[in-house]
Amino acid sequence: MGERIAFGLFLVMAGLAQAAQEPGVPTGPSSYWKLDETAGTSAANVVAGSPVANYKTGAFPVPSVTVAPLSYNTDPGVTARSLQFNGSSQGLTLQDFAGGLNNYTVSVWIRRTGSTGTRQSILSFKETGGGLVLCLNEGGANFRPRIYSNIAGAWRSVEEAFTIPLDTWVHLAATFDGTNLRLYRDLGAPTSGVFAGTLGGGTATTGIGMRNSNDQHYFPGMIDDVRMYTRALPANEVAVLAAGVPAPTGVTATGAVNEILVSWTAP
Repeated sequence: MGERIAFGLFLVMAGLAQAAQEPGVPTGPSSYWKLDETAGTSAANVVAGSPVANYKTGAFPVPSVTVAPLSYNTDPGVTARSLQFNGSSQGLTLQDFAGGLNNYTVSVWIRRTGSTGTRQSILSFKETGGGLVLCLNEGGANFRPRIYSNIAGAWRSVEEAFTIPLDTWVHLAATFDGTNLRLYRDLGAPTSGVFAGTLGGGTATTGIGMRNSNDQHYFPGMIDDVRMYTRALPANEVAVLAAGVPAPTGVTATGAVNEILVSWTAP
């Protein structure tokens, strides 16, 4: 009986050890579009009081059951989906919102399914007169991820020397903390540049899957779980968005008088 009790206690303690190591999804997004809709004219914003994203008139993206490998806060009874953009006429548009951003994070899952000969805008936030642009294919042929930010009145950018493959889900995130502009792909170390200054805001629309002007730079592929934060997430929080929270490893328990000592390696 004593051995069974000790074993049971070990399981309980090990379970508690794992739970204690699990951070939550980064808190406080200013906007979050799940893109799970199957009908209607807009994509809901999970954050109360933040704007919905309206489908470009007459050019609706196709709901797809092919979804990002990691999606948080799935609503009960709602099938997770992504939106499939055709790369030539489809996108979402938002009226001017959020004011100027001094610090930010943008996070999104993409699955490129085609090619174009020009920039492919994933998120074009107030690109007219300032803001930021997360995109692919700035060079017209290499399909590399790039983040642009209008900082201290000038457009600055960093680009990763990696071609986003076809038909593969990739997590992209970009952060700006007032000095450092960083671009993350999946769980890799960020590509970064130092550009101190205030982010230019402007008053303009925002586009998802196309340029904010709603007339070019269309993205060919699936987009899922678009998030914006008004702070620069640290690398460990970006990693949670990209990979979830792995269980701790090396959980061990050592018996002692009236106690069990549990240790583990945090993820």
